[in-house]
Amino acid sequence: PESYTYCKLGDKLSSSFDFQNAFALIKEKEGWTLITTIEHAKRQKHPFDLILRRITLEVHSSLEAVGLTAAVSNALKNIGCSANVVAGAFHDHVFVPAPQHEEALQALKSLENLP
Repeated sequence: PESYTYCKLGDKLSSSFDFQNAFALIKEKEGWTLITTIEHAKRQKHPFDLILRRITLEVHSSLEAVGLTAAVSNALKNIGCSANVVAGAFHDHVFVPAPQHEEALQALKSLENLP
């Protein structure tokens, strides 16, 4: 039910950075990207544009699995929904625009019956 966002941070994190409320922290050559809740971004005064919802795929997939991301992307493409997929060791997480959350959830649920 929470809303998430991507925050562009600088190339250095302060020693007081709140790691506990970060969903993900990604280091790129341009700087750090923080994925966190809207509430946390506001509390920390991190600027953001997107309001996204997170859908966690309950399937335990291998990080070496072939085709899961493609199937998810295809299902969401068919309804005109953008997606940002973040893979963890236990689950994949799909961030979709908040207004399309329910439609995206239904599209992904339709994949449950695939072999």
